[in-house]
Amino acid sequence: MVLLTWWRRAQRRSPKVDMLARAPVRLLRDTSLVLAAARRVEPDRARRLAWYREDPIVALGSRTAEELVAEGEAARLIALIHAIDAAERGGH
Repeated sequence: MVLLTWWRRAQRRSPKVDMLARAPVRLLRDTSLVLAAARRVEPDRARRLAWYREDPIVALGSRTAEELVAEGEAARLIALIHAIDAAERGGH
């Protein structure tokens, strides 16, 4: 109960607290969206997860997909994935 009271007071004092509370939800949503988009390019789940965590993407500053999502750049990453998918399918 004490923690809940503290949380409510903190929210009234600082709008940043609300933003921080939603950050994990945004991170989970964006991670899910990126991995879903990447499924069309890489159907193998293990390889897709390894790419997400480990492979630097030169076109986006040599950061990994995981870093890009954490920095709030999921939309740019998804756009790149869609462009790669279209190019692979011959849709330039």
